[in-house]
Amino acid sequence: MTSLEDPSILYQNKDNTVLIIDIPTSIAQAQELNSFTADPREDTSPLDSLDSEPGRGVSRKHLLSSQPLELPYPSSCEPKTEVARARLLERVPPSERLFHDEIQLLLQSALRDIENGYSGGQWCLPRRTSDEERTRTRKRGPESDHSALRKRSSGLLRDSSTSKFALDDRDFASIRPPVILSSTSINAFESIAELDGVVKNPSSRAAILTIDSPDEGIDGASSEYIIPPRSHFAHCTIPLSETQDSLPLESPIPGLPPNELFNLILLDPPWPNRSVRRSGHYHTHPYELLTQRLRNIFHVHAYHQSSSSKDTATLDPLHLNTNEISVAAIWITNSEKSRQTAYEALTSTGFAIHEEWVWIKTTVDGQPIIPLDGLWRKPYEILVIGRRTPVAASTSNESYETGSRYLPKRRVIAAVPDVHSRKPNLKAVFERVFFTSESSVESYAALEVFARNLTAGWWACGNEVLKFNARECWVER
Repeated sequence: MTSLEDPSILYQNKDNTVLIIDIPTSIAQAQELNSFTADPREDTSPLDSLDSEPGRGVSRKHLLSSQPLELPYPSSCEPKTEVARARLLERVPPSERLFHDEIQLLLQSALRDIENGYSGGQWCLPRRTSDEERTRTRKRGPESDHSALRKRSSGLLRDSSTSKFALDDRDFASIRPPVILSSTSINAFESIAELDGVVKNPSSRAAILTIDSPDEGIDGASSEYIIPPRSHFAHCTIPLSETQDSLPLESPIPGLPPNELFNLILLDPPWPNRSVRRSGHYHTHPYELLTQRLRNIFHVHAYHQSSSSKDTATLDPLHLNTNEISVAAIWITNSEKSRQTAYEALTSTGFAIHEEWVWIKTTVDGQPIIPLDGLWRKPYEILVIGRRTPVAASTSNESYETGSRYLPKRRVIAAVPDVHSRKPNLKAVFERVFFTSESSVESYAALEVFARNLTAGWWACGNEVLKFNARECWVER
């Protein structure tokens, strides 16, 4: 069963619990508004020659990608004998073994489902890569750090804590008026320092933003970014490494007004990880500080249950008003600490653990990139989703703390990995699951934290928020 609504969804089963998603296409598709959200009354603009049609962002462009993986990675790090494997398993807590055994069975069932129902051939769409990208991928694999794309990035994408144009977090103590972009002309800025606080593109067309500083451009030229329609962003460093006493509770995200509330908050935190620390891809932070920061973000920016719905514990969640829907989702690693941190951050701020979406990383022909039962490395990542509604509130938030066997609903998303740090854009899936009516899709508010690209109609924040929106990351179809 294939999707006719979103070209990035190559397969979905009848109950929408098993899907194949093409990662680059999901990001490209998320650069445009839904067909009923775009405003056809808006006049054409000079950018239309660059961006297909009003309200359609970069829908006719390919996101530069890595070559898709054709063969699984060799399992050279796994124990060589059953005795060595048993010895390693003894070090894993029983609850942790049980959790991953359940995920393994879930994935085996999902892969059989796809094998029986998918007739589309390869598990990803054709990709566009640079010559250097193809050479590097053959040598190191698709999840390596790709210099071709790194050369295309600018100072805007450097860690803002080290950039000479970075703003001190205290500069955001008083929220500045937003920077409003135009979709009818180029929005030129001398440096990133001019983009302090929230930047908005209110139009249903894409806008073009340039940074003219030679220090921030590519080969001395200005850097150019495609800003999707009706998107908002804050280029900032979220101060995860500072103690809570030194930060105001009411401003967990620098530059983002505390009165901005969201029906959906999606986070991809920089979890502590030895391999990531060695590679230097991004800074990581202790679990306790990260937990507190996530709590504060949910406390300040998540919609709370409205007073009109306090006595409606039996209300069907599919018929809730948009302002009664509050969803928070956290990408986690396969570490028990990161999972418990996510559970704690959600349940301590009024969310019940509602669903878990498992991204299984596969080759082009559907093989897991490494064995499902690998001990040192897993071929999947998990998105933990909490929901704060009258229905969710009736579910015990103590399920994980007490060790009871309550299990959230689980969905499986199969996707062939792309360049490092690039995950599937799940906007379409969130809308299918949580915002099912046309009115709710039009009106819900979403925020992505630690984002690496923008999404049409959403807010985003982080110090790499424009990473994959650089013009140089896209090529014509």
